[in-house]
Amino acid sequence: MSDINITVLRNALTPKQLKFADEYIKSGNGTDAAIRAGYSKRTAKSIGSENLDKEPIKKYIQAVMADMSDEKIASAEDVMKFLSRVLYGQEQDTIGTGGEVFSVDASIKDRLKAAELIGKKYAMFTDKKETTVSGSIELQNLNKLPADKLEALADAKQKKKFDYKQTDD
Repeated sequence: MSDINITVLRNALTPKQLKFADEYIKSGNGTDAAIRAGYSKRTAKSIGSENLDKEPIKKYIQAVMADMSDEKIASAEDVMKFLSRVLYGQEQDTIGTGGEVFSVDASIKDRLKAAELIGKKYAMFTDKKETTVSGSIELQNLNKLPADKLEALADAKQKKKFDYKQTDD
């Protein structure tokens, strides 16, 4: 969101509401934000909750937080570009020793880790396969089956366990 929109939203708030919103953005806690904004400790919890429900305050907080995330939080694309630069040896690390500073290429260990992370992203190294199965499963209520059918199922199940144990050795 642009700085102009944030300014318009900021101007719609009272000084106390603005202080509350800014404190809430810092802490994420409505009660603490209300206290820091100058509201009574006795009513801070309810005031914090009420303020977070007020549309102008809510919009201002959302706009500022969206603006912050746009600037400070790396997107998935940013991370993948960085990992790719490390993988291809285009990133350097800065090392300081004895008052001198050196730039060194990414180590093979760093490049392998970048390759591994990129591979995980694209599921290149997984042993598991994702399978989609379509169809239907018919479940039967065993209480409604005749006794002879129940006995046959029980015998088949028992035989299966026995066969499994025989081949396990």
